[in-house]
This record gives sequence, C-alpha cells and structure tokens, in this order.
Amino acid sequence: MNANPQGNQPIKIVLEEPKKKYGKFDLRRIIPSGASRERTAWNIAGLFVIFLLIGSSIYGWYWLQTDQGQRFLTSAGSVIKELSPAAMGEKFVKNIKSMTSWETEDNPEKPEQGVILKSIEVVGSKNIPQGNDILLRYNIKVEGTDKSIPTDLYCKIKGKNITGTILPTERVILSKNVPTSIRCRIPGSETEDLIGPQIIEAGGFFEFKTEDVYLPVYITYEETYTQAVQNGKDFFRFYNIPETQPIRAMYNGEPVEIAIGVSDENIQPVTIGEGITPFVGIALKNRWSGKIQSLTKLELSLPKEVRIDDKLSPKNLCPFAFTGTRSLRNIYQIPDEYLDEMDFKKDESAVFECFLQIDPSIVGDGLYAKTKYQASAEYVYSLNPKTETVTIKS
Repeated sequence: MNANPQGNQPIKIVLEEPKKKYGKFDLRRIIPSGASRERTAWNIAGLFVIFLLIGSSIYGWYWLQTDQGQRFLTSAGSVIKELSPAAMGEKFVKNIKSMTSWETEDNPEKPEQGVILKSIEVVGSKNIPQGNDILLRYNIKVEGTDKSIPTDLYCKIKGKNITGTILPTERVILSKNVPTSIRCRIPGSETEDLIGPQIIEAGGFFEFKTEDVYLPVYITYEETYTQAVQNGKDFFRFYNIPETQPIRAMYNGEPVEIAIGVSDENIQPVTIGEGITPFVGIALKNRWSGKIQSLTKLELSLPKEVRIDDKLSPKNLCPFAFTGTRSLRNIYQIPDEYLDEMDFKKDESAVFECFLQIDPSIVGDGLYAKTKYQASAEYVYSLNPKTETVTIKS
C-alpha cells in the first residue's frame, strides 16, 4: 500500500507547542494578554461611569428633597414655563408683525435711561417658619438720567391670593443721586397656612418720557433734485452736505424708542412738486424687557410750512389731531381714545403713517431747506418682574 497518495510530496508534521503550566501561586496565571488587558480596562472604565451616574443620581435625588433643592425645582418650573415652545412661538409671531424699516441711531453715551429693577433678595434666611413675616429687599436703580422718577411697586406670592406691603410706601420717588431702601413685607398672618417652597414676585411701574427726538429733514424741489442726481450723482455729495443715508433719529436708551421716517426706504431729500405726496412715519418700539402699561401722550411737531393731509391720511394709521402751534411749529397729538389701545411687550412696535402737505415757501428761492421732524412720548412703563423662592417650614 502506498503511504503517500500525493506522490513524492513530503508530509508536514506540525508539532503543537505544549501549553505552559504555571504553579498554583505563579502570578503569571492571572496576568492577561494584551487584548485581554485592553478589554479589562474598558470594562473597568464602564463600571466606573455607571457607578458615578448612580451615585450622582442618588445624591441629586436626596439634594432635591432639601429646602434648597425644592426652591430650585420651583424656580426652574417657572422659567421652563416662560421658555415653553408655545410661549416662544407666540412671541416670535408678534415680533414678525411688528417689523418696520425705520430705525434709530444708538447713542453710545446713553446705554440705558430709566428705572431698572435688578433683583430682589430675602432679608435673613430663606427658610421661614410658618406664621413668620417674609421680608425682601429691592435692588432698584435709576440709570442714565438725573430726573426724579415717580415709581409704584408691588410684591406678591405667585399662585396665591397674597400680596405684601411695600415699605416705606407703594409710591416712591426714585433718583440716581438719592439712595433709598425699599422692602416688601408679607405678614406672618399670611404664611400660617403655607408650607414648602413659595415663589415671591416683585415688580412695579414708573412714569417716563422719551423726548427731544428729531429727524433732520432736507426738502428740495423736484427739478433741483433731478439736476443734482443726473448721471448717477448723489444729492448730498453734489451740494457738499455732510450726511450719510439713511438719516436717522437718535435713540438715547429710553424704554420706548421713537423712530421717524420720510419714506419706506427713508431716503432723503424730501421732494416737493406736482403729483408728489410727502410722507412721515413714526414707529414706537419697546426696547426694554418690561411692558408699556399705558401710553399717556404722543406728540408730533412739524415745521409751520408742513401739515398733515387729513383727507389722504387714514385715521387708523394717522390718528393725530392738530392742537395748535408752538414756537412757530405745528403740534399734533393722538387723542386719548387711541392711546388707550396701546399695549405691547418687548420688541413690539406701533406704527403710524401720515401723508403731508408742504408749502413751497419752506424752500423759497433756495436750492434746499434743512429742517426737522420731532416727536415725543409720555408713558407708564412696567418693570420686568423679579422672583425669589423661600421655603415655609412647619
């Protein structure tokens, strides 16, 4: 019988290396290979992360049962409600509706002007025994103005029909140069039946004016304008007028901004001529994070040669009424019945548009005339409320 069926090819015999045998107490029995060491390291790291998460969760759960943790949950719930998709979506829709092409130039020397409620702070411990008074301190300042500002304040426990007393009085006169100490006191008789975290809200409103707002306005005849800009020239460069388009009114940091425009694009000069109807637009914008409680006065001041065209201007967009002259200027104001309807929050605007009649005598025999359109507003402005959380203990 042929022992090699493949012919003359040699037969390979592979001898398997015998496995190493270690003694019972030899450390090499428990030292893993390179791959095993890598797997072991990842397993240990994974177990460490799991134990860390479990430990953190247990610690967090116990911390949330403390007074500080309960106050955190109560405050966080209030913030989440304000930032809910529904609330943010409603604000976004309102902002879209309030857009306008007229803008102002920010005055860098006056970043804010008015009363600012920065925070409220509990006087003493945040853990209040039932039946004890709650006392809070107002951190409130007047910024950007030397005026004395009448301010009304309030405080209350949110979600409860409980209001506090303002000390020394609800109506205070605030001034940048006069320090003041204001407190909110919720009497112990109101805390007897309360238990657990309670959110205290403090706010108020103040009377203020946005005034001395004006837009420089250049008026010229249509023929003069056409001659100046022929062949692509610029009217202001042609007459060496140091202005940059678009010309804007100045914003001085008040809660309510007033923007003034002379056309949709707000491009000057204003031209007068046959078939041309001049225009003025005013936009009030809430620039702060509070709310306009009420608008008590809105005034438009025009040169004596410029008047609102009552026939062309629709009342719903131009509710101004002529009230007389002052310093050789025509004064218009919005009647109270229109002002009562004004109510808008942060970044929302109210827009007014009026067509004008301009007497050519304002230019006379000159090439152009420089004048100004002025506006002012008086209003009661609501402070952005601040909250603090306390824990009522039995």
